[in-house]
Amino acid sequence: MKRSTGTEDIENPVGFPKLDFSQSEFNIDFEKPLVQLRSYWRFLLRGETSLLELHSLFRCSADFGTAVEEGQAPKIQDFNMFKYPSSFLFIHDTPIREWMKKKPNEFGPTQVKSLASGTKIKDLVCRLGYPYVYVHQGKCEHVFYFTDLRLMDVQDYPIDFPQKLSDTSVENYCVTCHRRIADWIVESDSFPIYPTHMCDDCYRSFHFIVKYRRDIDSRAYVYVDPSNLQL
Repeated sequence: MKRSTGTEDIENPVGFPKLDFSQSEFNIDFEKPLVQLRSYWRFLLRGETSLLELHSLFRCSADFGTAVEEGQAPKIQDFNMFKYPSSFLFIHDTPIREWMKKKPNEFGPTQVKSLASGTKIKDLVCRLGYPYVYVHQGKCEHVFYFTDLRLMDVQDYPIDFPQKLSDTSVENYCVTCHRRIADWIVESDSFPIYPTHMCDDCYRSFHFIVKYRRDIDSRAYVYVDPSNLQL
């Protein structure tokens, strides 16, 4: 079997039938975009899952960031996902592809495909446990792995895919109550932590008396935690 990142057919050993990967299932792990990788979402995909569907599973707080401060209603075009919409699934960069061309006996051809071209998971030749990456917002990188592969059986409902298997994506709780997930990023010298993540209840109880804002020098921005993006 050749190692490859393209879409060539896998060579079949003599005597073994060619597998139909459209009736197969893949486990995929998404890692937090940190120096020390840690899995935060795991999905079960079919071989028929398209790359566009795979792309839509990546949800990140960076896409929902906005420079509009509290007190102003952000418009949909103010969010980063609409300001900087470019993104891609990244396998190998050009120097590595050039190096692979020098070793044709070890690596097959590589291809660049559009997400809208209809390419499916079953069309890829990839390695289990090998790190791939999704890049968006210029430099926000999410490493992901295909971890398991098996054929579907009668207990697998073919429509209910992709399936979320696990979720450990909570990143920021409110620094005040330590119970609720943060809704705001607050920049203020009044807090020992800069910037500060606060839930909506604690933010309003600290900044407002009834409906009047206290005279506190601070700036607040809407925050969307990753745990709220796959509901």
